[in-house]
Amino acid sequence: MQRKKRKGKTRWTELDLRQELSESIEAEWRGARLTFWVTDVLLYASIVLSIAATLVVSNGWLDNEIAAIIVVVPAIAIGLERSCKFNARSDWHYKYFLRLLAIWRRLRDEKITEVDASCELTRLDIEMDQAFPHRDFTIASQQVAKALQPAHNKPSDAMPR
Repeated sequence: MQRKKRKGKTRWTELDLRQELSESIEAEWRGARLTFWVTDVLLYASIVLSIAATLVVSNGWLDNEIAAIIVVVPAIAIGLERSCKFNARSDWHYKYFLRLLAIWRRLRDEKITEVDASCELTRLDIEMDQAFPHRDFTIASQQVAKALQPAHNKPSDAMPR
Protein backbone atom coordinates (compact mmCIF):
# COMPACT_ATOMS: atom_id res chain seq x y z
CA MET A 1 0.00 0.00 0.00
CA GLN A 2 1.21 3.49 -0.80
CA ARG A 3 -0.08 6.83 0.37
CA LYS A 4 -1.22 9.05 -2.49
CA LYS A 5 -2.26 12.67 -2.29
CA ARG A 6 -4.77 13.94 -4.82
CA LYS A 7 -6.79 17.13 -4.79
CA GLY A 8 -5.95 17.89 -1.17
CA LYS A 9 -7.04 14.46 0.07
CA THR A 10 -4.70 11.75 1.23
CA ARG A 11 -5.69 8.15 0.64
CA TRP A 12 -4.06 4.75 0.53
CA THR A 13 -4.01 2.87 -2.74
CA GLU A 14 -2.98 -0.63 -3.63
CA LEU A 15 0.26 -0.73 -5.60
CA ASP A 16 2.23 -3.57 -7.06
CA LEU A 17 5.34 -4.19 -4.91
CA ARG A 18 7.65 -3.45 -7.84
CA GLN A 19 5.85 -0.19 -8.57
CA GLU A 20 5.98 0.79 -4.90
CA LEU A 21 9.72 0.05 -4.81
CA SER A 22 10.32 2.03 -8.01
CA GLU A 23 8.41 5.05 -6.73
CA SER A 24 10.16 4.89 -3.35
CA ILE A 25 13.58 4.63 -5.02
CA GLU A 26 12.81 7.71 -7.13
CA ALA A 27 11.51 9.65 -4.10
CA GLU A 28 14.58 8.88 -1.99
CA TRP A 29 16.93 9.80 -4.84
CA ARG A 30 15.14 13.14 -5.22
CA GLY A 31 15.27 13.67 -1.45
CA ALA A 32 19.00 12.93 -1.33
CA ARG A 33 19.74 15.33 -4.19
CA LEU A 34 17.54 18.11 -2.83
CA THR A 35 18.96 18.05 0.71
CA PHE A 36 22.49 17.78 -0.69
CA TRP A 37 21.96 20.94 -2.76
CA VAL A 38 20.34 22.79 0.13
CA THR A 39 23.39 21.96 2.27
CA ASP A 40 25.75 23.19 -0.43
CA VAL A 41 23.79 26.39 -1.04
CA LEU A 42 23.76 27.20 2.68
CA LEU A 43 27.47 26.48 2.99
CA TYR A 44 28.55 28.53 -0.01
CA ALA A 45 26.12 31.34 0.80
CA SER A 46 27.55 31.62 4.31
CA ILE A 47 31.12 31.72 2.94
CA VAL A 48 30.34 34.34 0.28
CA LEU A 49 28.26 36.45 2.64
CA SER A 50 30.95 36.29 5.31
CA ILE A 51 33.48 37.66 2.84
CA ALA A 52 30.99 40.29 1.64
CA ALA A 53 30.22 41.32 5.22
CA THR A 54 33.91 41.72 5.96
CA LEU A 55 34.40 43.91 2.89
CA VAL A 56 31.28 45.98 3.53
CA VAL A 57 32.11 46.64 7.18
CA SER A 58 35.82 47.27 6.67
CA ASN A 59 35.28 49.69 3.78
CA GLY A 60 32.10 51.34 5.08
CA TRP A 61 30.31 50.80 1.77
CA LEU A 62 26.81 50.54 3.24
CA ASP A 63 24.84 51.92 6.14
CA ASN A 64 25.38 50.21 9.48
CA GLU A 65 21.86 48.73 9.47
CA ILE A 66 22.33 47.04 6.11
CA ALA A 67 25.84 45.90 7.03
CA ALA A 68 24.44 44.35 10.24
CA ILE A 69 21.90 42.38 8.22
CA ILE A 70 24.62 41.09 5.88
CA VAL A 71 26.77 40.11 8.87
CA VAL A 72 23.98 38.09 10.51
CA VAL A 73 22.91 36.12 7.39
CA PRO A 74 25.85 33.63 7.47
CA ALA A 75 25.08 32.82 11.10
CA ILE A 76 21.45 32.19 10.19
CA ALA A 77 22.50 29.93 7.29
CA ILE A 78 24.81 27.90 9.52
CA GLY A 79 22.18 27.74 12.25
CA LEU A 80 19.59 26.49 9.75
CA GLU A 81 21.92 23.75 8.53
CA ARG A 82 22.77 22.65 12.06
CA SER A 83 19.17 22.76 13.29
CA CYS A 84 17.52 21.16 10.27
CA LYS A 85 20.39 18.72 9.70
CA PHE A 86 20.27 18.90 5.91
CA ASN A 87 23.58 17.07 5.55
CA ALA A 88 22.45 14.22 7.81
CA ARG A 89 19.12 14.09 5.99
CA SER A 90 20.90 13.86 2.64
CA ASP A 91 22.93 10.91 3.96
CA TRP A 92 19.74 9.32 5.34
CA HIS A 93 17.93 9.62 1.98
CA TYR A 94 20.95 8.24 0.12
CA LYS A 95 21.26 5.23 2.47
CA TYR A 96 17.51 4.60 2.16
CA PHE A 97 17.83 4.84 -1.65
CA LEU A 98 20.68 2.30 -1.70
CA ARG A 99 18.84 -0.15 0.56
CA LEU A 100 15.65 0.12 -1.52
CA LEU A 101 17.69 -0.42 -4.67
CA ALA A 102 19.23 -3.53 -3.10
CA ILE A 103 15.76 -4.98 -2.41
CA TRP A 104 14.65 -4.14 -5.96
CA ARG A 105 17.73 -5.86 -7.41
CA ARG A 106 17.25 -8.93 -5.23
CA LEU A 107 13.66 -9.11 -6.43
CA ARG A 108 14.77 -8.75 -10.06
CA ASP A 109 18.03 -10.73 -10.14
CA GLU A 110 17.87 -13.25 -7.31
CA LYS A 111 14.18 -13.93 -7.88
CA ILE A 112 13.24 -13.67 -4.21
CA THR A 113 9.51 -13.90 -3.60
CA GLU A 114 7.41 -10.77 -3.30
CA VAL A 115 6.50 -11.86 0.21
CA ASP A 116 10.18 -11.91 1.24
CA ALA A 117 10.79 -8.58 -0.50
CA SER A 118 7.75 -7.10 1.23
CA CYS A 119 9.01 -8.28 4.62
CA GLU A 120 12.45 -6.76 3.89
CA LEU A 121 10.79 -3.52 2.83
CA THR A 122 8.72 -3.38 6.03
CA ARG A 123 11.81 -3.99 8.20
CA LEU A 124 13.70 -1.34 6.24
CA ASP A 125 10.87 1.19 6.62
CA ILE A 126 10.81 0.68 10.39
CA GLU A 127 14.60 0.86 10.69
CA MET A 128 14.88 3.99 8.57
CA ASP A 129 12.00 5.68 10.36
CA GLN A 130 13.84 5.24 13.65
CA ALA A 131 17.10 6.52 12.13
CA PHE A 132 15.62 9.68 10.59
CA PRO A 133 17.56 12.80 11.69
CA HIS A 134 14.86 15.04 13.15
CA ARG A 135 15.27 18.78 13.55
CA ASP A 136 17.09 19.84 16.69
CA PHE A 137 16.30 23.26 18.02
CA THR A 138 17.51 22.51 21.56
CA ILE A 139 20.80 24.36 21.10
CA ALA A 140 19.04 27.45 19.78
CA SER A 141 16.34 27.33 22.44
CA GLN A 142 18.95 26.93 25.21
CA GLN A 143 20.85 29.95 23.90
CA VAL A 144 17.64 32.01 23.73
CA ALA A 145 16.67 30.96 27.27
CA LYS A 146 20.14 31.84 28.53
CA ALA A 147 20.00 35.24 26.82
CA LEU A 148 16.56 35.96 28.28
CA GLN A 149 17.53 34.96 31.80
CA PRO A 150 17.56 38.05 34.06
CA ALA A 151 21.01 39.20 35.15
CA HIS A 152 20.21 38.83 38.86
CA ASN A 153 19.36 35.11 38.39
CA LYS A 154 22.67 34.27 36.72
CA PRO A 155 25.20 32.56 38.97
CA SER A 156 28.18 34.76 39.71
CA ASP A 157 31.74 33.66 40.32
CA ALA A 158 31.94 36.20 43.15
CA MET A 159 29.19 34.49 45.13
CA PRO A 160 30.20 31.70 47.52
CA ARG A 161 28.95 28.26 46.66
